[in-house]
Amino acid sequence: MIRAILLGAGRAGAFHANSLRTSTRYQAVCVVDRDTSRATALADALGCPTASDAAEAFARHDADVVIVATTTHTHTELVLASLSAGFHVFCEKPLGTLDQVCECYRLSRSRNRSLMVGFQRRFDPEFRELRRRLGSQSPQMLKLTSRDAPIPSRAY
Repeated sequence: MIRAILLGAGRAGAFHANSLRTSTRYQAVCVVDRDTSRATALADALGCPTASDAAEAFARHDADVVIVATTTHTHTELVLASLSAGFHVFCEKPLGTLDQVCECYRLSRSRNRSLMVGFQRRFDPEFRELRRRLGSQSPQMLKLTSRDAPIPSRAY
């Protein structure tokens, strides 16, 4: 069983919580969010405790992996903290600027920890077909439009 700390109890966090809840290979050991009511709602569904910040969760819970599903501007900092604490990391996109991405992957290699950034579009049939049609061409710019399904709430 792979034990996971989930950072973020918002829209992306809820998606990952559902995956954790239905998985037979993963077990959530803590949900972390500053919004305690959101964290509690997900943690109750997962049967695990909550924490108000990552450092608290890292200190209190034995885990293998951290899932970073927080607001975009926090991704780099939390990935670096998770890797520094010895965890493998899955992070929602985007990870950060090019320099930040390089820093995160350097740290993951030096710590011998896996780091994966979620970008599900690479598995979409339409994107694979586009890659096939482009062949060896290297376009200078592609403009793509997509949306999440279901459509996000108006507040989002």
